[in-house]
Amino acid sequence: MRCCVALLLVLAVLAPAVSATVHFVDEVSGIPSIQNGLNIAADGDTVLVMPGTYDGFMNRNLDFGGDDIVLISSGGPDVTIIDAENLDRAFVFDEYENDAFVIGFTIRNGQYDWASGGGVLVMQCSPTFENCIIEDCSSPTQGGGGMHFYQSHSDITDCIFRGNSAGQMGGALTSTNSELYVTGCLFVDNTTDGVGGAVHSGSSWNTYFDCTFVGNNSWQICVSSGGESEIDASIISHGTGDGPIQWDGSGTLNTHMTVVFGNAGGDSLQGGHTNNMFVHPLYCDPWNGIYTLCDNSPCIAANNSWGIDVGAFGPGGCGDCSSPVETRTWGGIKALYRQGSH
Repeated sequence: MRCCVALLLVLAVLAPAVSATVHFVDEVSGIPSIQNGLNIAADGDTVLVMPGTYDGFMNRNLDFGGDDIVLISSGGPDVTIIDAENLDRAFVFDEYENDAFVIGFTIRNGQYDWASGGGVLVMQCSPTFENCIIEDCSSPTQGGGGMHFYQSHSDITDCIFRGNSAGQMGGALTSTNSELYVTGCLFVDNTTDGVGGAVHSGSSWNTYFDCTFVGNNSWQICVSSGGESEIDASIISHGTGDGPIQWDGSGTLNTHMTVVFGNAGGDSLQGGHTNNMFVHPLYCDPWNGIYTLCDNSPCIAANNSWGIDVGAFGPGGCGDCSSPVETRTWGGIKALYRQGSH
């Protein structure tokens, strides 16, 4: 799942015109903040961010100013953190930035109390997000604790959404009148007081491919108000609320070659659903947040009739795992682990 950041940087630098410039952001020296870097950059430039935790006024509510800029970290999301300190969103895209990129960051503690999109708001533009971690962001009264997209056509690739929350819908992500392609992403332990603990799609055309949904509350995925949603080659397991997917019957919903298991409200699928499996995915170490797959997982191409890997991660090198002898809720499994660790 993790992209090669060095390769992405090379591609990002070479892709624009020859006159494009690379601007270096370093919290200790050089350009001091990410917004400073974005302000200096012009359309087609790259802003390269050195490892560190970036917080404060000039590192939240980040704005590309209508320019198509590649914002990329040099060390990846584990060491390059944008901390909005629960004071505002981390990013706002609302000036037609259709070829902008955000690559290799942890986006943490974004919060917006009055509208959707606690961590990231995207309105009427289509930036691309790759190799990011969106965690602990919230939209307490609205939707899309992690991200909200409105009239957007964005790609979201190899990202992790964990521990985000929303008051109304879509603990991790919401989309309205949008077309999203979400691939290789993990949605884990996101919550909402409404529907769609992981994602809520309204009047949108969204595809979720090679994704893993695990431990989200409510219906893990909610689709409403028309549009079309496709869920392919994914895993939807151990939801803590109502079930895997809720659909209001409008538009189109299809689930195909997906593993569904252990959701607290049952594993029944709504909408169109063909060629799915209802078996334990066999994660290597979910108690410690590791969702790579055991060697005998049915989600690995060699172990299923589909001949493809499903979910956000492939084999984790942990050998064979024993299948569980009884079904438990995700919270119950974690509680057992915590008790055994004392």
